[in-house]
Amino acid sequence: MRSLDTAGGARMPVLGLGTWHMGESAIRRAAEVAAVRAAMAMGYRLIDTAEMYGEGGAEQVVGLAVAEALRAGDVRREELFVVSKVYPRPAKRCARWSARAASVTGA
Repeated sequence: MRSLDTAGGARMPVLGLGTWHMGESAIRRAAEVAAVRAAMAMGYRLIDTAEMYGEGGAEQVVGLAVAEALRAGDVRREELFVVSKVYPRPAKRCARWSARAASVTGA
């Protein structure tokens, strides 16, 4: 699988698993966790999720799947890239924090 080098020196796959529409139903939770686990078993190491997917439910699905895979020894945490996005309301706070941090560090 193709990958790219991150600024931190890690190699991140360019193909990942999307989780949009996951976490929207408690009835499907176990099947969705199993689907994420199956993707990891197939070699997926980049998982994309977001706070807004299922109002945080997709992040919970990913968290459960990753925790199970780690406990089972199927994957190591340092192999995984979990990408998430936050709603704009907390992002505004993050942007203010980043601006303050940049002014302190001179970045």
